[in-house]
Amino acid sequence: MKRILLPALIIIGLAACSSDSTFPEPNGEGQVRAINAIATAPDIFFLIEERPVGSGVYKQQINPPVPLDRLDAFDYVFNFETFLAGDTQPSRVASVPLTVADGIEYTFVITGSLASPTISVLETPIREFDADATTFELRLAHLADGFPTVDVYVAPEGTVPALGEQFATLAFGEVLPATDVASGDYVVTITGAGNPTDVIFESGQVAFGAGLALLVGVFAPDANDVDPLSVRGFSSGGGESIIANAATEPTIRFINAALDLGSVDIYNDMDLTSLLTADLDYREVSPEINTSPGINELMVTPAGSTAAILLNDSINVAFGARTDSYLIGADGNYFANTFVPDRRSVETLARVRLFNASRNNEIVDLYILEDGVEFNDESLPRTIAIVSGTPSPLIELSESGSFDIYVAPLGERTAIAGPFDIDLTFGDVVDIALFDTADPNVSIIEQLTTP
Repeated sequence: MKRILLPALIIIGLAACSSDSTFPEPNGEGQVRAINAIATAPDIFFLIEERPVGSGVYKQQINPPVPLDRLDAFDYVFNFETFLAGDTQPSRVASVPLTVADGIEYTFVITGSLASPTISVLETPIREFDADATTFELRLAHLADGFPTVDVYVAPEGTVPALGEQFATLAFGEVLPATDVASGDYVVTITGAGNPTDVIFESGQVAFGAGLALLVGVFAPDANDVDPLSVRGFSSGGGESIIANAATEPTIRFINAALDLGSVDIYNDMDLTSLLTADLDYREVSPEINTSPGINELMVTPAGSTAAILLNDSINVAFGARTDSYLIGADGNYFANTFVPDRRSVETLARVRLFNASRNNEIVDLYILEDGVEFNDESLPRTIAIVSGTPSPLIELSESGSFDIYVAPLGERTAIAGPFDIDLTFGDVVDIALFDTADPNVSIIEQLTTP
């Protein structure tokens, strides 16, 4: 495998492509894909010449519409665009001229920063496996910006890392050449370079099937991760998978969003012996609590008492993630809405999400107006139809400053809550919620905080 490091270029005024009839006959085909490895980047768009073929956020493979795009073996310019702060149109941040050769797969890896991105072009022969193949092809890439050199072990479960037995030693930006490995179940362990007892990451058993051409990337964690590193697999067929750290517990935080539920204790076992958080009052947010991944029992009782069960539900806690669980309902009918919110900070955007915890307002619209702008019949919502008991999509603002937030019934311009004053800067990720009060005609907006 050959690896090329190219500085990002800005190429302006590219000539329109000629018709196919003016091209010479190609001498074969190659294929391309890209990986966004800039932790604070928004969606990055991947273009072949001026043809958009896909986009992806941090840690995502940017695939063309088909699993991987086969290209005739010609000269191309591959372009990368994104929305910079304040943009209403995407800006071109990098361009890479490249001659595609027959039978070669090209992976463009975008690292560095949006202001000065670096494009690494990874080349490897397109692998064709026999139907009775018993091996898979593995490449490892260190894409964790800011992390030191690491040793990576890929071994059967129970194998203790030992100096000299590592699968690879990689510094940031390095990629291991393609290596054939017998298919089977393996544990991926990452340690400090030259120190097998300094375990940074250790997966559970991962099934690597025969006939796969796999690139495993090691990324720096973002605000969504609880693991010290984030590890993902990318197949030449366009698939992606998360390789979770078996040693790290995911977290969950609870929001008491049921007006008449009262102050509560929360347990995750039927016997009420495993207390997760105590004395959680209405509109309060618990700390982030370590728990087990997968299905957890949720038992809610009055604060300080186990004499009654107010809520009995099951919640699904994702591996390696930070989960939110809202306790919602009224009149003795309560349940939990549990989901994994996107908390990743994006350097070019301010991001806001509203959870509609109101039982008095079944469907609402959200308005975010610049400070001092009147809310009236001409105001346009940022998002519509947020159903009671659910979160809105993550609303992305390409401007920063002071804002007033209003909530109104679906399609109406009469505020039921607001103005809620908030200052937003690029990189912010803000969770707000719409709560009922004792007056059924009055709701309030609050920003969630963790004690």
